[in-house]
Amino acid sequence: MIDVKKTSGMQWEIYVKKTNQLTNKAQRKLVDNSNDNLNLMWLTIKETVLQTANCLPKKKVGAQSAHTKKEDIDHKLVKIVADIIKQIRDKLITELLSIKKKYRLTLHARIRLQQQKQIVDNIIRRQQNFDLNKGAIIKSILNKKKQRVVLNYIIEKSEFYDDPDEIKKLVNKKAQG
Repeated sequence: MIDVKKTSGMQWEIYVKKTNQLTNKAQRKLVDNSNDNLNLMWLTIKETVLQTANCLPKKKVGAQSAHTKKEDIDHKLVKIVADIIKQIRDKLITELLSIKKKYRLTLHARIRLQQQKQIVDNIIRRQQNFDLNKGAIIKSILNKKKQRVVLNYIIEKSEFYDDPDEIKKLVNKKAQG
């Protein structure tokens, strides 16, 4: 709020001068944007009033209590109760977070124990497989693949065979003797 009683004639002159300057500048802005924008006009007026009012002395306005003493005491009690509730809530949240952390730790411990048990079970199974079939385990460890012979055709005694049934008969005949 402007303190009219403390405003001197010189301050009023400065106020009028600033207002005229800002108004002229605003008029040019409005003419440049001549689309009759009402919102722009009101915004310009508001900015002008706020900028020019800064050069005038302000009146300090104090808060006046419209409450009775009983209402003030009630308000203080409500505030105290709200603070107590907040403290209790904060303690409960802290406790819940602590319980959650303990549960998470026990859950992680259970998961680690289960993983370790699974590792031991896998090691025992691998040992049993090794005892039963050493060749297969060694091939598996060395990543060796079983090599297969693919016979798409056979040339025997200058004869060319590409029929799968004939190829089978010839291979069986050669293998037997």
